[in-house]
Amino acid sequence: MILHTASIQPVRAYRLRRAFNSGESGEGDHSEALTGELFASLRDRRIFASAARHPLLRIVVWSHGVDWAPEFLREWRLGQRLPSHPSS
Repeated sequence: MILHTASIQPVRAYRLRRAFNSGESGEGDHSEALTGELFASLRDRRIFASAARHPLLRIVVWSHGVDWAPEFLREWRLGQRLPSHPSS
């Protein structure tokens, strides 16, 4: 099954409540993921709070072009960090 974001809801600070088409759901603090040139823009709480689910792509998007894949959100929810480079 291809993982999709079923719903997304900003709750407070840098936390998102989300559900997936797999039936999994949860809430997580994403403050540690807001680094680097692209994601640092999400440190602005007003921008972060504008997170929405793209109706066609079923990913989390922000109006200024940043997006997060469902796999990233799922792994973060499980308390795991994705490796920066795939293992061989």
